[in-house]
Amino acid sequence: MNDYLKKLKNTNLRPAKVKLREHILLDQEERGTADLHDEIIKWFMKNPNPQDDKVHAFAEKLGIDPDNFETNIYMILSALIHEGRSKNFKGKYDSKQLAMGIDIEKEHLPYPSIAEKIAKDHLAEFPDYYTRLKKMESEAKVAESLITELFIQQGEIEAMSSGARRDMAILRISMIAELDAANFYERLADLASNKDVEELMFDVANEEKVHAGEFETLLEEIDPDYEEMEEKGEDEVEDLTSD
Repeated sequence: MNDYLKKLKNTNLRPAKVKLREHILLDQEERGTADLHDEIIKWFMKNPNPQDDKVHAFAEKLGIDPDNFETNIYMILSALIHEGRSKNFKGKYDSKQLAMGIDIEKEHLPYPSIAEKIAKDHLAEFPDYYTRLKKMESEAKVAESLITELFIQQGEIEAMSSGARRDMAILRISMIAELDAANFYERLADLASNKDVEELMFDVANEEKVHAGEFETLLEEIDPDYEEMEEKGEDEVEDLTSD
């Protein structure tokens, strides 16, 4: 079995990671070849790292001999290597971003040449792609931690006796959840490169703030001390910020 077949068997073909199918289908002149390649790609996506006998059985199912099957795989890998956003890229890749990208992509597949190609495709679109990726992953961990904390508080609320005290706790935790969501969407807006996406994220963030305001309004009505404490807080802020 040729090495390029082994590469395809071990390559992560998820669309989110490798826009492989688009690369193939856009550039094939013959519809039949494109359909065949699409079938091969879908099969490897559903059967990662298959044994050779399964690969040969699949080739027989398609009605092609092993040599022709390997030829088609070679064509697919060629499209992966030679197409994509980096194909006509005339700019310069940031060396730190590229090194970071290769390391990250090698976590998904063991071939440095393909990992470098995928990294360059990403960087041709966004020069700081991997910095953005790490920031999003970091913020996702923060968001997960906040959600976990909210569920812990939810459990504490469930253990409370029914009544005004529990209702006030429900409103407070709801305010926290909405404000955390507003912060999350604003971070996503900062990461967006598309203006429409950015505006949508800010719009949703503002909606979450409105929800938080709704919870606070009702909290003021059922918590007899809330308004008084709020006024004291305003006075303290005014004293601290006044010259």
